[in-house]
Amino acid sequence: METRSPHSTRTLEAMGLDPRLIDALRKFSRHEIALFAPPVAEEEVMDAVGTAAPTLAPGEPETFQRLSVCLALHRLDVPAVSYDEAYLHDEGSAGQSSFAIDGAAIAVGDEPIIDVESARAAALEAVERRGPSHAGVRSLRPRLLLVRANMDTSVGLEEIEQFGRDAQRLLTRDPEELLDESMEHGRIAKIFGMMRVSTRGTETPFEPKIDLVYAFPGEWRRTQRTDAALAVRGADLRAAYPGAEVNFTIWGADELISAYERVALSSIGVLKAARLMALPKVESNPSPVASGRTAFGWIGVAPASSIVDLVIAQDGSPDPRLFYDNVRHYLGADIEDNPGAAGLAQTLRVGEAPEVVLRHNGVTIVARGAEFQRSGDRRDGAADLMLREFQIVNGAQTVFTLCSNQEQIEGAHLPIKVVVTEDERVKDGVVLGANTQSAVDRFDMLARRQELRALQHAFDAAPPGAPEKLWLQRRRAEPFRGRVSPQRIVTPRQLMEGFASAILGIPHRVHDNPLQLLEEVPERIFNRDQEPTAYLAVGWLIVAGRRWAERRELYWADRLGQNRADAYPARHQFIYALFRMVDEDPEEVELGHGPDTAARFRPLLDVFATRDGAALADLAGVIVREAAAGQSLTPELVRQVGFTDAVRRLTDEARSRIRPG
Repeated sequence: METRSPHSTRTLEAMGLDPRLIDALRKFSRHEIALFAPPVAEEEVMDAVGTAAPTLAPGEPETFQRLSVCLALHRLDVPAVSYDEAYLHDEGSAGQSSFAIDGAAIAVGDEPIIDVESARAAALEAVERRGPSHAGVRSLRPRLLLVRANMDTSVGLEEIEQFGRDAQRLLTRDPEELLDESMEHGRIAKIFGMMRVSTRGTETPFEPKIDLVYAFPGEWRRTQRTDAALAVRGADLRAAYPGAEVNFTIWGADELISAYERVALSSIGVLKAARLMALPKVESNPSPVASGRTAFGWIGVAPASSIVDLVIAQDGSPDPRLFYDNVRHYLGADIEDNPGAAGLAQTLRVGEAPEVVLRHNGVTIVARGAEFQRSGDRRDGAADLMLREFQIVNGAQTVFTLCSNQEQIEGAHLPIKVVVTEDERVKDGVVLGANTQSAVDRFDMLARRQELRALQHAFDAAPPGAPEKLWLQRRRAEPFRGRVSPQRIVTPRQLMEGFASAILGIPHRVHDNPLQLLEEVPERIFNRDQEPTAYLAVGWLIVAGRRWAERRELYWADRLGQNRADAYPARHQFIYALFRMVDEDPEEVELGHGPDTAARFRPLLDVFATRDGAALADLAGVIVREAAAGQSLTPELVRQVGFTDAVRRLTDEARSRIRPG
């Protein structure tokens, strides 16, 4: 029996979230979420590409409140029947809700509690289980989530304290009184109150787990005063319910982005009727920042139909979120360059599905958690394995082939390997070990890093027609839909090398051994605490170099495997010179994130994205040539620190005469 709870779905659409809102989630800026503005007249509303958008009515899902509620439900794993059920629509007599609370959900275990009767039943069940045969159940511990979303881009003590006071008032006053003030809030109070009242006079303690989430679309910076306010309000609720667990948190734009990333990657699925043998458990070596973790798993076979059921999305195609860690996912159903996938398709089409398990490679899955489900009366040795936050790290084209030939997979089984670990280094090893049929190098592994996933939000935020638009190609050779200028496509390796050359000021090291730069990730490069605008600026320095080389009929060899003899050998010093001419503080290499840091790098975008910047690029080329002092630009020269020093000195002399714009 599948035990997937109502909220644990592979698609946000399954719970009724509007697809337009899902699309908007991908366009977050890091410091301010400006897409969820209050409703305005239709003629004043423009969407991301500059065309008229429908009017945003207060009850439609394109509201910041609904966004915050849905993310909180998923990120905190609170069961709910639907987003609509959790969103509190009601208004008081004055036209506004009498509580500063926009969303609420109550659950016991995996069961959402939506009315007084289900609340009473849950409480009575907990009381009954206090008997000798259920001594392990010591209390009634309902989950309660309350969400407040404020469109202000800053948060003050008064807003925090008001939310805490309203939560206290909602959860401690007589529910009957609250019904007159607000029907929806009163319903929540009555449900919560019923469970509380039902345990009175019994030996079953009432110990709720209460999460308060205050969301706003700005940058959240903790202070002693806000920490104190959160602590006081949390203590008030704990005083009202001794034994309660209370978590009062504030989510700014960064936290909402992080919540979305976890939602986008979260998945719960069941691999059914698999015959699996346990692998030996392995204790991973501890890193300097984390203790060792146990990795374990299984190897065996599973029906092809079970694999299809595991990955299929509502539209009938494989769910792309399940292949985020697959370095070859971009190939999709393309089997022309994959003999294994082509052979699998042929085996199925000629009616030899039972031989698939003998002829073809299987699928490798890495999950953060897994557990067997009850198999009922099954006597064939097979079992159902529930997987949490899993990824298909090898066998993507096999899976795509199975999905596109579903009518022919009856009787087909496939070898399967499941690894369960929370250690990213172990996962890296599994990915590298599973992808031996085609080259996967350490640069490919950058695509999997959380830092790159977060950075991609900044690149995706600009619509395709925007002057500053760049495309981040996280995985090698991954195609882009539509017409995309190759000059505006940058890869993680290029950004890493450009950042080290320009901002860290070590272009000679980049020329010498770019692989060594991976040791700087994520401490100094692709650090989550860095301002993403810096990487957008670096991307535009790369584009400026490409354009300059094209005008000069030089070959700008910035892609792997393209280092030709006629390539321009000093491209990293070129980018270094270009950066030092434009940046206001080129000696500052420690980057924080925030509006001030973004303002520092914005001029680079203005110069190279909205204007040509050709004159500055020409000057950078002259500086690099003069730094050679009559020598030929050779690979040996550009690896010397003295050459970089000469570029810096000449650039700084020219800098005093340059006034960009």
